[in-house]
This record gives sequence, C-alpha cells and structure tokens, in this order.
Amino acid sequence: MDCEQSPSVLEKIIEASVENRSYERAARELSKLAEVEVSAKQCERVTQRIGAERVAEQQEQVDRYRRLPLLEQIGGGPPEVPKDFWKGRAAVVELDGGRMQIRDERWGTPYEPGEARRHWWRETKAGCLMTFASHSLREDPLPTLPASLRDPLWAIPRFLELKRGRGQSAESAETGQAAKPAEPPRPTDSKESELDDPPAVFLALCADCRLNARTVVRLCRRGSGKRGL
Repeated sequence: MDCEQSPSVLEKIIEASVENRSYERAARELSKLAEVEVSAKQCERVTQRIGAERVAEQQEQVDRYRRLPLLEQIGGGPPEVPKDFWKGRAAVVELDGGRMQIRDERWGTPYEPGEARRHWWRETKAGCLMTFASHSLREDPLPTLPASLRDPLWAIPRFLELKRGRGQSAESAETGQAAKPAEPPRPTDSKESELDDPPAVFLALCADCRLNARTVVRLCRRGSGKRGL
C-alpha cells in the first residue's frame, strides 16, 4: 500500500519517477542510490496519485480566485504585502508554449493492421511571473536603436540563427563537424554597454501544464493577484 511509505520516501519515489524516462529506471535508481526497494508499478501509482492531487489543488486555488469579486482580484494583493512592496521593483509576466513526448501503453509495441500513425508529441503551455529590481530615470537610457541591431553584419546572422533554431552548435560538436568560425564582437554604444548587466531577480514563479492556454492564463492571474501584481 502506498500509505505505508513515509513522506520522505514518497518524495524520493516521486523525484526519481519524474526525473527518469520510465518507472522501471526510477525503481532501479531508488534501489541503487537511495536503498529504497519499490516496484515500478508502485512508483507509477504514487506518482500518478500525488500528481493528480496537486492538479486538483491547483485547480481549486484558481477557482477560488476566480470566485472573488473583481475589486478583490485587482486590489493589490493580500494584506500581508507591504504598501511600498513595488518600490524599486518591476513585474514581468511571460507566456510561452513548447512540445514534449508522451508515451502510452502502445509505446514499443508493433503496429496493428490498419492502425493510424502514432503521434507522441504533445503541446505544453507555460507561464512565468518575475519580479525585477528597477529604478526610475529622468531620461530614456537608450533612446535609439542599439548599435548591434543597426549593424547588418552582426544582426542578420543572429536573426537567421533564431529562425533555424537553437542547439545546432551542440549537435555539430557531437557529430564531429567543424566548429563555427569566431563571431565578430557585438557593436555597442556607450550607454548600451552600461545596460548589459541584467537586473536582479527577486522572485520567479512558473506554472506549466498540458491544458489549453486559457488555463495557464488563469494560473498566472491567480499567482499575480496573490502577489499584488
């Protein structure tokens, strides 16, 4: 029974299960590294049960936030947030999507006669809430386009690289292909060089799921409202 496991053992089971490609590998890793003897099926049951509980808890928090009156949703956060919390800070909310492979019981089995092609890729949605250090300026620190973007010899290769996708240099290294030639230095203005250091991040919270984008937006709204964004 899963309830016979202590909280610390349950945490090890879940960590091994989500970090490995299969529950069988998770069970072997637990036996070898943590000296915890559990079966692959038990790893699956524990991970699926705890995961379902977390999803239900997350959804309940979102539903509770949506039931609040609008003025309370945008009222500046809970009472424990200081009134001057945003002094010297700026909030950033980012949304993005990606793809991941999901396996089911058909993984590794031969195709049945007339079976359609199997698709393992699934789309994911992610949101990130961040709080950065910020300060006010009397004038725009960078009123013109950065010098690097005005230089076509530097900017165009960067744009093409983004279009092709990242990670090609690592793939080239693995396949033994010749390394790319040294890149020219990035042109910078005097004011631009002063802004190269990224601002300090005070807080970063992420929410991701395989549900639709509206659900991720609701998760972000709940997280941002809770912190007074």
